Amino acid sequence: MDGKGWKPQYGISPEGIEILGFVEALPREARRELLQAVAKLCRKAR
Repeated sequence: MDGKGWKPQYGISPEGIEILGFVEALPREARRELLQAVAKLCRKAR
């Protein structure tokens, strides 16, 4: 997993780029569910 087009110049840490690579490898429906879960957690944190 390489995070495809994500680069450190974008302000993303190497660990973040690695995580993005794993997320990109997920099937579309799994990415959608993950996005919804993260959005829900962010709303709760406000």
